[in-house]
Amino acid sequence: MMKTPVVLNLGCGRCKRSNEIGVDRDPDSAADVRADLGYTLPFADNTAERVICRHVLEHVPDLVGLLEEIHRILVPGGRLWIEAPYFDHRDSFRDPTHCRLFTWGSFDYFVEGVQPAQYTM
Repeated sequence: MMKTPVVLNLGCGRCKRSNEIGVDRDPDSAADVRADLGYTLPFADNTAERVICRHVLEHVPDLVGLLEEIHRILVPGGRLWIEAPYFDHRDSFRDPTHCRLFTWGSFDYFVEGVQPAQYTM
């Protein structure tokens, strides 16, 4: 019997596919699990084959903390799918709930062997 892959949709809002486990703090969302992405995620280590973040990371104050949590819950070789507004888009600055903007190099910080800034260790 083949195991169904666990796919988590973090910050799903009302946009969740049937094969995804939606995670959101909004009670009006389509979430299966209510959780604030600013805290420890309520999943065991190595739980998810895929984690999807569609237009949510720009709203999270502690990006590094959330990505550490995602790394913890992804299985080895698991995939993280990120969609975020590009900093140069006219609407990226319009939303006052955006905590940050993203460029083509924003995630270099998380790539082993890449040193995007001298102030990091």
